Amino acid sequence: MTEHLHYVSIAGTTDKPRIEFTCRGGQDAECHRYPDCDCEVYLLGEEVDEAGHPFVKHDECWMKSWFDNGSTAPCADDPITLLDDCGYRPGMSGPINVESYVPDYVEWEFIEGAAR
Repeated sequence: MTEHLHYVSIAGTTDKPRIEFTCRGGQDAECHRYPDCDCEVYLLGEEVDEAGHPFVKHDECWMKSWFDNGSTAPCADDPITLLDDCGYRPGMSGPINVESYVPDYVEWEFIEGAAR
């Protein structure tokens, strides 16, 4: 069985759902290695991107602040999709895949068959 690093729980009510994100990775996880600068853009997965942003270890996953600030979108088909449009509802939780990172939000979805 694969150990997943990123989990989402949907709390709240149907009218006012709240997405709670958890990263189970430590400082050695790839999602905890990113530039230590205030730059708005850098390439993920590169030790030093072409603009000279050296990656360093962090205590927090790079996705946490995106989820905390509501800058995420479930279902990669439409960035403004509502949870209900994806079949997601309060009470669901499970491991997620992050589909892609775009400048304004993070796209994610529950791993098929893993959400409960």
